[in-house]
Amino acid sequence: MVTIIDFNDSFTFNIGAILASMGIEHKIIAHTQLDQLEVQSGVYLLGPGPGHPNQYPKAIQFINENLGRADLFFMGLCLGHQLLMLANGAKIVKCKSPIHGQVEKLKIPNWSGIFSRTVFGKKAYVQRYNSLCVKSVASHIKTVKNSSGEIMLATAPGLYSCQFHPESVGTSCPKSFFYAIEYFLYNKNDEKGNEARRPLR
Repeated sequence: MVTIIDFNDSFTFNIGAILASMGIEHKIIAHTQLDQLEVQSGVYLLGPGPGHPNQYPKAIQFINENLGRADLFFMGLCLGHQLLMLANGAKIVKCKSPIHGQVEKLKIPNWSGIFSRTVFGKKAYVQRYNSLCVKSVASHIKTVKNSSGEIMLATAPGLYSCQFHPESVGTSCPKSFFYAIEYFLYNKNDEKGNEARRPLR
């Protein structure tokens, strides 16, 4: 099960539509309900939204209380990316120029369990909508930065995040960026160490 945390953003429904097209069960809850949520094993996807991540103390508390549990996986998109990085000690800064609907080229890293081996090293176009960004993180977090030094992708044990919107029409291979969810839910414990349990992208 994937629980999508909605920060009052219409892109939340695009995320749900992509997960549904991949056959992944999900539900959507409002960020204001996080302190009432009974946390169960599965994926928690922190979606995009307006404002600075500091404006969402319930979300930061939720991450701090649950990140590190072996039965949970966290994914963050745009604001959700910033929230996960903030909870890991990063600073959120203003972008050199606010970006709204612009497309940027990105090379998909060779991150096993986050991306399918079939897309390692391939170029993708991703769509961005952000005026804030993350530029530095703790050493245990692996990152991909753009030419401005802004972190576009990040991963560490139990988490993965994107500064851009993989669910947006401008992103060229959206399902590839949700592979980590499939891997955690269906393939992580495959003793053969392959991708045979469920067709992956």
